[in-house]
Amino acid sequence: MNSTPEARLIQARLNLQAALERGDDSAPFRNAVLAAERGLAAAQAEQATAEREQRAADQQRLDERTTSTVSFAHTAVEASAGASVVEGVEMPSLTDDPAVTNAAARLAAAEDRLQREQTRYDAAHVEWTNVGRRLAEKQQVRDLIVARRAGGDERPEDAAELQAITLDIGSLQGIVADKRVAADNLKPLTAQRLVVEAGAALKKAQDAALFSLRKARIRALELALIDEHTAAVIEARAQGLSEFTGIPMLRDTQRVIHRTAAWEDR
Repeated sequence: MNSTPEARLIQARLNLQAALERGDDSAPFRNAVLAAERGLAAAQAEQATAEREQRAADQQRLDERTTSTVSFAHTAVEASAGASVVEGVEMPSLTDDPAVTNAAARLAAAEDRLQREQTRYDAAHVEWTNVGRRLAEKQQVRDLIVARRAGGDERPEDAAELQAITLDIGSLQGIVADKRVAADNLKPLTAQRLVVEAGAALKKAQDAALFSLRKARIRALELALIDEHTAAVIEARAQGLSEFTGIPMLRDTQRVIHRTAAWEDR
């Protein structure tokens, strides 16, 4: 039978103690203890290495998820803002909004946690389902025997078989109950809630970033319009024209420009 390195070391020490008590030569037993200690140390080192590698893999996966989520979050804001190309105007773009970055990283971490916890829950649920299926099979066999006997077909081995099956059913019912509790305890409810909250926080950060981007673009267009209108006013005056009648503009644009009187401030 296979045993753990810890169990082998315990057994080796017990054997050494027994040999000492009997007065036997202790050398082979001491060697066995040393071998068991080396085996345990090697197993512990191997486990530590595996754990480090797993942590590194987990961190790499999280880093990749975070990078992807942050990039997608910023791209989504840019897409919502629409085209940013206006000839002759340098339009602002969303490069790296700290609030969006932090919210996206939070969402990535929450999603990574949910993925890990969901995997553990799924495995536990499969164990519960498998044991439940074995229980159902045992119950079906029992019911068939009982039905057969009720129909008058009784066999000598029925009593022993029913007793064994009944014991198996009782044991499996306990195992099924334990497996169900274990699976229920692993339901990633908190992780699911954190994903929802992080998603809402990211949406809020993206909305704020989009509003800021729109304001920045409006400002860039305003400055370009002011520059162009100022140049037109100078040309109109040079030709003896009124800047109000000589420069045709849409009524809405006129209201904005005439209200701000931007050219008078330059």
